[in-house]
Amino acid sequence: MVGWNGALRIYWILTGADGSTTHNDWQLSNEGVERTFQHSQICFQTRQAAAVQLPDNLGMQIQIPPFDTRELRSVFGKFVTGVTVITTVDACHKAHGLTVNSFVSVSLDPPLVLWSQSKRAASYPTFMEVDEFAVSILSEEHIGVATTFAKPHPDKFADVRVNRAFCGLPVIEDSCAWLYCRTITRVEGGDHTVHIAEVIKAAKSTARPLVFGAGEFLAAQPLSIT
Repeated sequence: MVGWNGALRIYWILTGADGSTTHNDWQLSNEGVERTFQHSQICFQTRQAAAVQLPDNLGMQIQIPPFDTRELRSVFGKFVTGVTVITTVDACHKAHGLTVNSFVSVSLDPPLVLWSQSKRAASYPTFMEVDEFAVSILSEEHIGVATTFAKPHPDKFADVRVNRAFCGLPVIEDSCAWLYCRTITRVEGGDHTVHIAEVIKAAKSTARPLVFGAGEFLAAQPLSIT
């Protein structure tokens, strides 16, 4: 069992030989937030909660200082990603979209993808209500498109070439690839929500992908291996 007094406290709940667990006997402070995931048998508690006295024979406690948010963002930025625009339509048939670089593949069988969205995003309520969405993997010529969909705008689609022939939802023309997806579950992750979805349809072009890293748009160029 490990207690963590950083940004998050994690308790690994012990399971006995008979399948019983000990977490029900712990009294955690109501100043924090406790979430128990029965399948994984992991209990999460926020750092504001009072410390819990742990038996010495169960392990050790690790002290991790809180991160500087700006520094951590800079570290995350060193991981280079592709750039996508994720789109959908609401119940009133209004189109919504945003630039996303957290999009990743999860599984080939079954075909699954995931992406995360800030809870402060203007389109957050829409994507929480609508399950079907389209992903346009942007090409090198789409820096302007990526910038447009990354910022609040009354009509992001006004000056962007889109079509609905692929799946009925608006997708960005001349992209590297397109995916039509349906959300199967959502998981809260701090100030974001992670959408996990099945891929219903996919297509690609010969365009080169747009790349983003360290706060800049980049061009993907092949490197020779010697």
